[in-house]
Order: sequence, then C-alpha cells, then structure tokens
Amino acid sequence: AFDDKNFILKDQNLVNFINNLPFELTNDQRKAIEEISQDILKREPMMRLLQGDVGCGKTIVALCSMLKVLKSGCQSLIMVPTEVLAKQHFNTIKTFLKYEGIKPVLILGQGKTEKKILLNNLKSIKDGTSKIIIGTHALISKNIQYKNLKLAIVDEQQRFGVNQRIALVEKGKNVNLLVMSATPIPRSLALTSYGEMTITNLKNKPIGRQKIKTSTISSKKIKKLYEGLQRQLLKGSLIYWVCPTIDESDENNLMSIEERLKNLKKFFKEIKISIAHGKQENSEREEAINDFRLGKSKILLATTVIEVGVDVPNADIIVI
Repeated sequence: AFDDKNFILKDQNLVNFINNLPFELTNDQRKAIEEISQDILKREPMMRLLQGDVGCGKTIVALCSMLKVLKSGCQSLIMVPTEVLAKQHFNTIKTFLKYEGIKPVLILGQGKTEKKILLNNLKSIKDGTSKIIIGTHALISKNIQYKNLKLAIVDEQQRFGVNQRIALVEKGKNVNLLVMSATPIPRSLALTSYGEMTITNLKNKPIGRQKIKTSTISSKKIKKLYEGLQRQLLKGSLIYWVCPTIDESDENNLMSIEERLKNLKKFFKEIKISIAHGKQENSEREEAINDFRLGKSKILLATTVIEVGVDVPNADIIVI
C-alpha cells in the first residue's frame, strides 16, 4: 500500500486512489508525484520535465497530478502528438477513473469526432464541468475555451514546438506545465533546451518488467532471423517490424515495407501480417494496429509511425 506517512502533501483522496491501483508504484513514481504536487501549490507556475524510459510509468504519475488539480476544482489536460496515442491515453485514464466517478473527455482534430459529441465536450470544457481533458494539438485551437485550466501536460514533448507549448499555457492563468519524454536527455543538454525547467527522472521499472535484450544480425543472415522469429511466434510472441520507407526507391538502398512484405509472406505463409504507415487513412491504420493488439495478426510491419503511442502488452519483439 502507498505509505501516506511519507506523502508530503497529505491528500487522502489521492492516497486512496493510489492504494486502489492494480499495481504498486515505484519509489521514483511516488517521489515524482510528491514533487509535482508541491510545485502545483506554489505561487509561480511549475515548469518540469518528467523523463523516463518506456514502461517506467509516466502516465500514472501524470494522472495522479491531474487528480491533485481536480480536487482543487480546476482543470488539467494532456496533449499528445497523434490520435492513436490520444485515444490510448483516453481509454487508459477512463479505466483508472472508472470507480472515481470522473469522466475524462477526448478532443481530436477537426472532423474526427461526431459533431454533437464535440459540441457537448467543448461546452463542458468551457463551463468547467469537464476537469480532465485529453487530446491532440486540437487542444490549443481557438474554438476551445477553458474555465480554469491549472495543469497542462505534454506527452512525447519532442514532437511539439516551443510555440505550441506557449499556446497551451496561454489557455489559462498561471498554468503549470509538465512535459514528458522517453528520450534520455543529459542534464547539460536539458538545461540548454529547457532553460529553467526542473527535471524529474523515473529510473526504476515497475516490478515484473523483463530486461530488454538487444542484438544485431547481418542482413545476410536474414533466414536465420526468420527461423528464430518463427520459434518465438509458436510461443505466442507478437512482433513489430519497422522499415525506414514505405515504397521502393531507386534513390536509396533502404528496405521498404513493400519489399519486406514480399519476403515475409514467402517465409511466414500461415501468419497474418498487418501494415501501418503514414500514407494510410487513419481508419485503415487503426484497424491494422487493433488487429495486431488483439493478436489477429502476429506481425505488425510499419514505419516509425508506431514510435508514439502504440501500446501492445503482448508484443515482446521488435525488429528494426
């Protein structure tokens, strides 16, 4: 259970929420929640960078921070670079808040949400009924007005420019800013890039996380790789395969999705392979990712479009 004796800002509601989570927070997560909670109570707005590798639990730290703001009657938001990631965060956060009686709202780009739902969401944000808002860069559009925005969280911050972050904090008065990144940033570089921003690192992985094994193999031994992947597929693995380009080109020797798909189909004749890249319609790309997430397809062949926000717990191998 969460040790509320060491929780600097005695907030029983937040302590109860943490104790009811289906997992135990790491010491780094608890420390981060304390630091952010202290910052939020200060007169001057917070400017903090939360850095942690994939799987360190940045999202739950962000949600606890949002709940801290919500208990004071104010609004908080989390802005992400892609619709896939926005929907993922929305579904994750909605699940965590199920027993809290709190309903988050999702805001996507123009034409991405049914008009009636979008108008209702905009109204609830303007009148302050909606306290937790999740979305893409649409969150900084002119047609969104916040009643009392107190905390703005930017996930995968490297995908946003300075002007977008400024536009976000200007949506309210004395808005606290928390930016999150899985990219390791040395302190000297961070100070250059972020100026006076305070840095919090999540170094501990949650209990049960397996160690990551990284290896290289010559393209001349591709058949050996295929054979190894075949053995893992029989054990239930799901595999990401990332290609640098979508189409074949005479200008470079890079392996395209098109070419790799032909090779994979020759070897994995009984295996369904999904494809995801930036030239697809959103619905087609999401269907491919969902098929992979559900295990209908065993290999997701993609470009770096999957680098942000594709959370598939059963996928345990990535080939690049």
